[in-house]
Amino acid sequence: MEKSLSVFRSLFLSVAILLTSSLTVSSQTPSKAALPKSLADLQPYKRDDRILKAVPTVEIKVNGGVNLTFETMTPTPPPRAFFGQINPDLKLEAPFFQFEVRESGKKPAISHRLSFDLKKLENAGERSEDSPAHEGDVYFRLEIFDSRSGRMRYFESRFHYFGQAGRYEKRTTILYGPFVDQVTDHSAVIFWTTDRPSRGVVQLFLDASPAPPRKISGEPVLERDHKIKITGLNPGSVYGYQVLAFDGIDAKSETASRIYSLRSAPEKSQQFHFVFMSDGRPSPGGAFNDFGGVNARVTQPLLNDSYRRGAEFILFGGDLTAGYTSSAENFDLMLNAWKLISEPVGHLIPIYEGMGNHESLGDFFHDAAKNSYNRDKTGNVNAETEFARHFANPEDDYPSPEVRDGVTGPSYRGTVYSFDYGNSHFVMLNTDYWFTHASPLPDRALPWKLLGGNRNGYIMENQMNWLAKDLADARKRGVEHIFVCGQDMAFPTSSHSADAMWWNGLNDSSIPLGDVVAMRDRFMKLINDYGVTAMLFGHEHTYSRTIIDHSIDPLMQHPVTQIISGGAGAPFYPRDIKVPWNSAVKKYARIHHYVLFTVDGANVTLSAIDLDGNVFDTATLP
Repeated sequence: MEKSLSVFRSLFLSVAILLTSSLTVSSQTPSKAALPKSLADLQPYKRDDRILKAVPTVEIKVNGGVNLTFETMTPTPPPRAFFGQINPDLKLEAPFFQFEVRESGKKPAISHRLSFDLKKLENAGERSEDSPAHEGDVYFRLEIFDSRSGRMRYFESRFHYFGQAGRYEKRTTILYGPFVDQVTDHSAVIFWTTDRPSRGVVQLFLDASPAPPRKISGEPVLERDHKIKITGLNPGSVYGYQVLAFDGIDAKSETASRIYSLRSAPEKSQQFHFVFMSDGRPSPGGAFNDFGGVNARVTQPLLNDSYRRGAEFILFGGDLTAGYTSSAENFDLMLNAWKLISEPVGHLIPIYEGMGNHESLGDFFHDAAKNSYNRDKTGNVNAETEFARHFANPEDDYPSPEVRDGVTGPSYRGTVYSFDYGNSHFVMLNTDYWFTHASPLPDRALPWKLLGGNRNGYIMENQMNWLAKDLADARKRGVEHIFVCGQDMAFPTSSHSADAMWWNGLNDSSIPLGDVVAMRDRFMKLINDYGVTAMLFGHEHTYSRTIIDHSIDPLMQHPVTQIISGGAGAPFYPRDIKVPWNSAVKKYARIHHYVLFTVDGANVTLSAIDLDGNVFDTATLP
């Protein structure tokens, strides 16, 4: 039986390679004479499209005057700034901008200063006349014309002020968050970032009411990134929480967030809902289609609607940002833009982020033919470590770094992880680990010969072994359903048939990381052996639902549903009807969307929901 399956699988793959070989575009392959032969033949260059050199400096004068100062990467005309505050009547927070100022002057410049008077906001808002002190967060949005691209660029942030007896000062500001993360039936993690080192405290309230609080203190140190675990929760219960940022270890002055709510995970027998979506990077259209490297026009409404429809957490499978930068500062600004737009929902439910190929912080090169190459940065600053620093994903178990040709790759910490929720187990893979790329691809081997690193969509040995152990452990715990998530799909249905876990049927072990199909076989064997309910991927900017069974892959004795949900904002892709599994695609759509799953005991159903709130696909998973 094993022998007959092996022969059948070899025949299937041979036919598949013939079917897909026509997809290779020969016009994009440079002549062999132009190809570099070593790293010395490549010319390094910088790739950095940010408009701000750094985050603006905020100065509050004693009389309430505010100065925003910053420098731009290129001379720009006088920018505008909008000032406002949060509308306290909204559960999903959104700033309401009430005032606009423009920098004086006419000539383009690099150094900029905009001024504003806090008293304008105070006079326009509501506050108690009985209180001698007043404070709050002031939100500002910069609008800057970038002459390099001929478009407007945006940056948004906030600052916290305190005023008393006509005198004003700047206090510690909670720049991002607080976010609720890693929710279990008895615990949760609260994560936030302040503009300067501070001491963090979490206050927990029963039933989301403001009293009496149970204080949970952080470590007695000053930090900018705060991560505090709260325990002792009851399953399926609602709590209120608030974070406090103290200016010093023993300082009395503090900045307090609003009181937000969180819900602990249900008991295993209870129904729950979660959402999967991916690929929220910018697309053409101007304005907020590219908000600091994020598609705020599409991604934020999808996140908000997910919460309103009852999602208890969201899995985001990668390509949060435009990425592809050589600047750590640029990468940082883009990830902060993502946090800003995801924050209204992230206050209330966990968002589990995964890395995609666009979470790329690398070294960039040109060859003589002007083909572009990039590889993940090495050392302490690389895409994986910077990504992990920005979020509070689980870090208690992850694979050891990969080693290739004597070189050790980056840490998997915070980019590969798993967790249980209710009766189910969830795995987030990093299918773009140690990412090396070339555009156009000179051949199927050269970039990884010259630059090392890993191939897009290739799961290397340590991550594969970790996955096997993780799935085995989950089954030993008795979980009912398993969902495996990541960026790069096993069975492409659109433009990424030329990469991901397929590479047009590439299965050549003589070239670096060329045994792609054999690698996918190992992956799919784990999917089959541990009875995975669904594989959830992004990468292709479409929606597709495909049933992978024995007729598609001989390894699959148990059918598994593959969902590709890459509709969170990135530009759409056309369908590839030449892939060998095209007949197994049950639904395909080019539409902005997310997928809402309902887990009810042994039953799992899904609804694919578009940007207008319409349900365009439903299914019960086998």
